Amino acid sequence: MADETKRLWGGRFESAPTDEVLGFMAGRDVVSVPACDEVLIPYDIAGSIAHATMLAEVGIIPAESARRIVEGLEAIRRDHEAGGFRLDPALEDVHTNVERELARRIGEDHAGHLHTARSRNDQVLLDMRLWERDAARCIAGEARRLAQVLLNLGREHRETLMPGFTHHQHATVTSLGHLLVGMAGGVIRTAERMADWLARFDRCPLGAVTGYGTTFPIDRRRVAELLGFPGVDEVSFDPVHTRGEAEAELVGALELGVLHVSSLAATLILLSTTEFGCITISDGFSTGSSIMPQKRNPDSLEVIKARAASVSGYSAGLRALPGRSIAGYNREQQWTKYMVMDAVREGEPCFGIMAAVLETMAVHPEAMARLAGRGFIGATPLTEALCREHGLPFRAAKRIIERAVALSVESGSPDRVSPEALARALAEAEVDILPDAADVDRWQEPTAVLRQLTHAGSPGPDAVMEAASALEDRLSRCPS
Repeated sequence: MADETKRLWGGRFESAPTDEVLGFMAGRDVVSVPACDEVLIPYDIAGSIAHATMLAEVGIIPAESARRIVEGLEAIRRDHEAGGFRLDPALEDVHTNVERELARRIGEDHAGHLHTARSRNDQVLLDMRLWERDAARCIAGEARRLAQVLLNLGREHRETLMPGFTHHQHATVTSLGHLLVGMAGGVIRTAERMADWLARFDRCPLGAVTGYGTTFPIDRRRVAELLGFPGVDEVSFDPVHTRGEAEAELVGALELGVLHVSSLAATLILLSTTEFGCITISDGFSTGSSIMPQKRNPDSLEVIKARAASVSGYSAGLRALPGRSIAGYNREQQWTKYMVMDAVREGEPCFGIMAAVLETMAVHPEAMARLAGRGFIGATPLTEALCREHGLPFRAAKRIIERAVALSVESGSPDRVSPEALARALAEAEVDILPDAADVDRWQEPTAVLRQLTHAGSPGPDAVMEAASALEDRLSRCPS
């Protein structure tokens, strides 16, 4: 738990945000992010171990050299995990750092064989593909968790009334459960898109070399097998020339997901305001003010919106970069590494933070129900009742209710069509029907309206339960 005595706020809070949540909200204010190639150290070592193993198996390098290379690389990996191996900026990149360190440990006579039949293009392609594969699986897992939270809460709140909004105004009756289950659909598609990405890009690029292969008789499929890839990129030129495509597609899929989360964040912020009072964000995901003692700011949700915007920026950059040079490797492709890593660093935590916000927030059903009875929210169901109960054409019924809304406002009824206003509107339209006053009120009553919504996908309680089950079935088929 973070120490509130070090901050300029928190006296009114019963609990404080964890260090993880504070870090999420602080971004890069006081902590720098690791260098990209620092992140790639374990992937570069794994790729080199697989490459050396294959080279020895097909007889390209001596078995003794391969044994010493593998042992040396495993020792470097252990030292890195213990914090004892870090990159020297003077050596330019992770690949050179690892190879030089290996040579220092086992000697150049053995280490010099490691770079046989590969290039640094090869290495960075492989390192990034391994890292991106892990990123895709991690994003899918975080999306799955958030989707499950949304489905669970959706079932719980299937009868919690709230207004549905269009154009930021009251539209018609819905439930909090319907909103949350509906949001789950977009999050589940994020996990599905990660599965799609893996189906397209979970291929081993090592052996492309500079894009034009090698005269050594390498076994690319053996390297793929050692690294857990289901296959190899079919043409050596493809992964080198199209570097950035896998990154753009991964970040594009992530972007769509975090935009859904951002929209939910904006909705929760609105519902948590003093004016709405429908939910309360827990102290653990709020912050205070350095000057205003009463403040409880939903910073965690606001930061989600900022991070989603950042992901969109990186997504645009990744789409813009390819296609600006002739075919083959060009140095600007290096920037795809920075953009994809930054995008995942910004976007992936949003799913888990949102899940935790939802699990810990307090819902105030009474406040939601009050809002669900305001702003002529029952006008559309009333229109439909005239059609259903009295056989009016929909267009005619809508014109009548529009006039009845105006007459109700004039008579001081700002939230519901009054029976008197409806009677006058019907008379003006020369429609010879007169609904019972009790029916007019009942047709607009939010709870009654919600229970009339029975078709598939609607906000009705039973329909919400059916939708949640269907979405959960899709969720079970997403990668874990």
